[in-house]
Amino acid sequence: GSAQGYAKHANGGGWVSSKAKVDASVYVGPDAVVNGGTVSGDARIEDFAVVNGGTVGGKAVVRGRALVSGGNMADNAILEDDAWLVSGTLKDDVRVGALSVVVNSTVSGKAQVHGVMWPVDGKKLSGTAQLRGDLENNFTSEISKGIFYGMVNTDMLNNANFGANL
Repeated sequence: GSAQGYAKHANGGGWVSSKAKVDASVYVGPDAVVNGGTVSGDARIEDFAVVNGGTVGGKAVVRGRALVSGGNMADNAILEDDAWLVSGTLKDDVRVGALSVVVNSTVSGKAQVHGVMWPVDGKKLSGTAQLRGDLENNFTSEISKGIFYGMVNTDMLNNANFGANL
């Protein structure tokens, strides 16, 4: 079958809107949909993932039931599970999953965000920093290391008792 304004992508068989720009090198899996935005390079849109806008490039992967509605994904970034990139940048070797929502934030290096939390809004994560679990992110500084969960404020970011040295 077909849907008006959509065509099956030659590499993977997923649906791509005529409003989206998707390179031939991109993999769009059979259950994935690209409604808008730009997908380029060796990027992969897998499983039941949806791209509504933004840019996905390099070797970035959107999988699970993840949603990209805006922002930029590059390098080897992974957006998975039920995570949502609203705006901002995921780059390098980052991994964002679970029910995480990223808004106007930069996640880089080997940083990870996996949780059921307030949106990661206006934050900078880099290095090996990890945000996990049920998180209230009340911090204002950039995080480049440590594993944090629960209520996190700026005073905790350098305190070993709260995961700063992990």
